[in-house]
Amino acid sequence: MVCLVGFITTTIAGQAMIFDNPGLIVYKDGNRIYGFYDAETKRFSCYFLFFQNSSDTLKSDVEGYSRISLMTFVPHDGASLIFESRDKFFDIRGALYRNESEWIIHTDQGQAGCENAAGGFIFEPSDLAASRFNVESSIDSIGVRMVKRKTYFFDRKNSKFFKRSSYLTRMNSVVVIQNQGPYSQVRFSDPRLYAQSYGRVTVGWVRSDDLINPFPTAAGRD
Repeated sequence: MVCLVGFITTTIAGQAMIFDNPGLIVYKDGNRIYGFYDAETKRFSCYFLFFQNSSDTLKSDVEGYSRISLMTFVPHDGASLIFESRDKFFDIRGALYRNESEWIIHTDQGQAGCENAAGGFIFEPSDLAASRFNVESSIDSIGVRMVKRKTYFFDRKNSKFFKRSSYLTRMNSVVVIQNQGPYSQVRFSDPRLYAQSYGRVTVGWVRSDDLINPFPTAAGRD
């Protein structure tokens, strides 16, 4: 860690992968992979998180793709958002398939709210109906977090933070780029398919206490 203008700044840990579909975010920290998919229509919300089961599940060639075993899950929106408080009914195994820049997320069953216009993930790579995502870029970052209560964006200028009128709501997911003191700089992509702002990226500072790591310890929880 290094000290900047009176604040402690957290060292960058890994990279967030940005895809041609803004609903998918994959975070890589060494050999660990975890992330989320989020897309909303006026009728459906296809949302789930996932993490790599273990480092020994890599298979080098499955229909031309490397394969990593995943566990997908959904936080309990009526309770704490930590992994241990999730509704285990929505624990569904899956896999991540990679072929150069093309990635496919597969789930053994359809997650709640999915398999419709918001997103579908039950097809194997050999099926033309499989949802395919292409990596466009990556950004240095600390990890993926969820918003646990309404939190306003702030601008930072000359080591001071100034509140904006825009905000995030509970259960929004973000990429954390860096931390400074009690604030975290985050990247948020609008998941609402029906809105003109769909996919619009907002970068700003929020209070770190308003964020939570929803993943289990083995997958990168603090």
